[in-house]
Amino acid sequence: MEVDSEFIFITGWNEWIAGRHEFWQEQENAFPDQFNQEFSRDVEPMKGGHADYYYYQMVSNIRHFKVMPEPEETSSLVSVSIDGDFAEWEDILPEFNSYKGNTKHRNSEGWGSLKYINKTGRNDIVQVKVTRDEDFVYFYVETADAMTPVTDDGWMRLFIDTDWNQNTGWEGYDFVINRINPEEKATLERSNAA
Repeated sequence: MEVDSEFIFITGWNEWIAGRHEFWQEQENAFPDQFNQEFSRDVEPMKGGHADYYYYQMVSNIRHFKVMPEPEETSSLVSVSIDGDFAEWEDILPEFNSYKGNTKHRNSEGWGSLKYINKTGRNDIVQVKVTRDEDFVYFYVETADAMTPVTDDGWMRLFIDTDWNQNTGWEGYDFVINRINPEEKATLERSNAA
């Protein structure tokens, strides 16, 4: 940042290998990539270790490097009518946008005979908003295409962290909406995990 370089190249991300080389730069038995957590040149999140801390540091520094604007201010208290008219959501901030197409199914060759197949992608979310009033919290989710049937396994779950504490709830989330597929109404459950 001090040099104000034209571009920055991130050399690693998610290799998750500990490649042993018999000889590496005049050294015997070298592990140049991920020998252990401390000596890793990648920023991949990991469970039971540094979690996603390095990932978020990377995101923060990319924002700083690209001179990204500060996050939008949060709208004041707004009561939303659940009536199918979404016009009242137009001025609600912040607005979280995602590019279309990130639910594409995967069918890729891996190492050796390994093949990666994942057909779980569905409900391509392109925009999300959240607002609240004195009594309720409201969520707006827009998808690129019509939503899949509510009977799909794991359909449209929303995990909510209310206390910003990774040590409470399930994986840090205190509430979940639709852990059990809804019938006529969504289900809200509080995690009892310590």
